[in-house]
Amino acid sequence: MNNDTALKAFKNSTITWKELTDHLSNYQIKKMVKNNELERAEYGIYTKNNYLPDPFSIYQLKYERGIFCLNTALYLWNYSDRYPEKLDMMFPQGYNTSKISSKISAHTQISKYFNLGITTTKTIDGNTVKLYSLERTLAEALRPKNYVDPELISTAFKKWAKKTDRDIGNLLMFAQKFKTINQVQNYLEVLI
Repeated sequence: MNNDTALKAFKNSTITWKELTDHLSNYQIKKMVKNNELERAEYGIYTKNNYLPDPFSIYQLKYERGIFCLNTALYLWNYSDRYPEKLDMMFPQGYNTSKISSKISAHTQISKYFNLGITTTKTIDGNTVKLYSLERTLAEALRPKNYVDPELISTAFKKWAKKTDRDIGNLLMFAQKFKTINQVQNYLEVLI
């Protein structure tokens, strides 16, 4: 299999070293990097040269246990037009976040809430990443400790209220768990 054919076999623009070595030899990979067919984005993570690096995919692959949340999730859901200064990622409580990239704003969550509402979406480059559901993101964004710009939250709630497939029950369930039920009910009273 030649290098072009091998790269076309990868659907995503971001590829791990392990994925590459399943199809190519170490020599071929190093040669592709030298010839600018592949670019090393992070240790063990590469991007195809005809794509801009996709930071969402790169950091999802680098920090597999991390879930995009808060500002970053709102952006990925197209509920914010502000590109996040730092990518918000949630990690399970006890996860060592001390060595996480300065480009990531690391948050931790107790295990009984960490796995709630995890879903996936595609980035603009077509790479799949994990993030929290829109309803969880809206409820959790209202927590004072997470400080999300109130204007951003308000805009996101207004857009969510116009959705035909919004899940009020799910939103209220997350609001109950994250103790933001009063704030969520205030938004719902005004918007619905």
